[in-house]
Amino acid sequence: MKRFINILLTTACAAALFSCTHNHVFKTTSYVIVEQTNFTVKEDAGLVRIPVSAFNSDNLNGSVYFKVNDGTAVQGTDFTVEPASGVLSFNGSSTEFIQVTVIEHPGELTGALKFSIELTSVSGDITDLGGITSTTVEIQDNDVVVDWDFLAGEWSATDDGSAKYDVLISKESETTLKLKNIWDTGYTVSGTVTFDRTANTASIVFAGGQVVLDHEKYGPCGIFGISGNSLIDCPATVTGSGITIGPWYVIILTGEYAGYNFSGSGGGYGGVTTLTKK
Repeated sequence: MKRFINILLTTACAAALFSCTHNHVFKTTSYVIVEQTNFTVKEDAGLVRIPVSAFNSDNLNGSVYFKVNDGTAVQGTDFTVEPASGVLSFNGSSTEFIQVTVIEHPGELTGALKFSIELTSVSGDITDLGGITSTTVEIQDNDVVVDWDFLAGEWSATDDGSAKYDVLISKESETTLKLKNIWDTGYTVSGTVTFDRTANTASIVFAGGQVVLDHEKYGPCGIFGISGNSLIDCPATVTGSGITIGPWYVIILTGEYAGYNFSGSGGGYGGVTTLTKK
């Protein structure tokens, strides 16, 4: 979701101190989480280890149960998982690993493939699941060549998980492109492209200040990248699985210094737009 904020003002928060005569009893429970919510690996990655960690469980024994959810990647065809039983045993250890072996498909254009692993329950001395119980694994296709044939065309865009919309990328020269309907407003921005043939990737830079929105109250707003507290040109990276734009931010170009912000998972100013080829 995009939201309009004012970044001129700093809001101070006052804390009220109070005394309380009630006695509180705190109970420590043991729980487990998946250490990383997203993995992106090449199809020739081989073994990928996904850490699952237990907290408040020193020298305790317990089991964590998990299930594999096929997506565009199918277990047995695109990857295998160990332990195949779907049970991780913690015998006094604080971290165990779900082991994924990626199955390579050389010469086959599969596109990016995804699946997820979800912790489902616990037993023994481990009493709870924590707040992070699943992870998504994306397998990038080595056979998708990042070039102009791949880059130009129709793409599906998503801003930090919000509703999808369509954008169009067209080639202007060997080093420049135009991206139409950025931020789902119909505007077009120009970018400079650099291909890395060895890494099979590309980078794009959209010059800061290009108009992407005409606000009904404040007027034209321009795209900028974010680096700490500074506004810079907007970066983007291209791999065989798609394009990632940002983090970026939209600033009113005249009058009041305010802007639109993505309410993304990373917090703070700036959000990320992801593009997948249609």
